[in-house]
Amino acid sequence: MRGAAPALTGSIARAGCEHCLAARESVELKSLLAEAEREAIRWALRRAGASQAKAAQLLGIPRTTLRDRLAILFNEEPATTLTR
Repeated sequence: MRGAAPALTGSIARAGCEHCLAARESVELKSLLAEAEREAIRWALRRAGASQAKAAQLLGIPRTTLRDRLAILFNEEPATTLTR
């Protein structure tokens, strides 16, 4: 892994998770995790100005892993993920 990624810790992470789950009767964990991953990737790409290398560094993953996740989660190129 390259460099440490900034992490949401403590009450910020808990508040975000509690907020997204508060109104649900049930949760499909796989879908919830995929949506969280999509949001994290969108955040990193916006913050990195759409640079995959910089976004991957922010996420603490190799660029090739980011590209693989983009293909799986968005089924499109990263530039178009910024507009969603």
